Amino acid sequence: MATNRGIARLGADRVRSWGGMALSILFLVLAFRGIDFAELWDTLAQTNCGLILVAVGTIIATSMAKTARWQILFYPHHHQRRYGKLLAIIFIGQMVNIVIPARLGELTRAYLVGEIEGESKALVLGTIAVEKAVDLLMVLFLFVGLLLTMTVPRWVQEPGAGVAMVTLVFLGILALLAYHKERLLSAFGRLLGILPELTQARLKDHLVAALGGLEVLRRWDVSLRVGGWSVLIWLMAASTNYIAFLALRLHLPFLAAVFLLVVLQVGVAVPSSPGKVGVFHYLCLLALSVFGVERSPALSYGLLLYFIVFLPPVLLGVFFLWWENVSWKRLKRGALETEVT
Repeated sequence: MATNRGIARLGADRVRSWGGMALSILFLVLAFRGIDFAELWDTLAQTNCGLILVAVGTIIATSMAKTARWQILFYPHHHQRRYGKLLAIIFIGQMVNIVIPARLGELTRAYLVGEIEGESKALVLGTIAVEKAVDLLMVLFLFVGLLLTMTVPRWVQEPGAGVAMVTLVFLGILALLAYHKERLLSAFGRLLGILPELTQARLKDHLVAALGGLEVLRRWDVSLRVGGWSVLIWLMAASTNYIAFLALRLHLPFLAAVFLLVVLQVGVAVPSSPGKVGVFHYLCLLALSVFGVERSPALSYGLLLYFIVFLPPVLLGVFFLWWENVSWKRLKRGALETEVT
């Protein structure tokens, strides 16, 4: 059955990839339509290379902060998780998410922590679920802040409202699972009564481990530490956008960097080709148009920011993949096996 599910997953991924490729081509056409290429090149030629290096530094620092937050999510055994290994796995997961349009990065992280650190993959997926919920909550806070400080276009309001609803539902489910773990395990045990004992034990072990990844939600002091790291992570992410403004001599307020961050976070959820080619660039163009930036400079910015955001994780992910002596074939197979296990 696991093999059949893997085949079905590969088929669905293939359909999603082709559909995403078509969307990327469409957005690339929209992004480059009516562009003055001479102006685009002139804008890029005036880029401050020193500030680009600073922006790349903030990208790496953001991943380091994400690693520190992820380590805390293994509470109460977080001190047993090696920061250096988690950092390597973070970069590998980011690289996988960029080059494979199937969001296998999270499954890759669960597989690698299981293989390298000997931790339950189900527990790792539980920590990643909390991580994603916290990030959704941060997007929600930023979105509400934008509504209070500027006129947000309707094309951002509607998907933003959808993200808000998903965030609240997701957080509610996680909180319910975390605070009523014993009841859930008891009910789950009764439901599994019709299955063979070995199967019951295996499924229950997976559930216990996954719920263990939500333990941090039961401790307010630990949750506050996670929240503090999350604020720092998102502040650095917005700062990357702002530093890129400065590198291209675009005189925009920090609010524009926050607005762009929210637009990109909401918009890149659309399935597309590897690396979000086209979608990322068009979203940059749309977001900057709200602040009066012309199409050619806005697309120049999108091209520059794309390089800053995506190239370092890919290069570092490839490096750490080599460092950990994990082949690409083994990595992808392990991620798929983690999903169907």
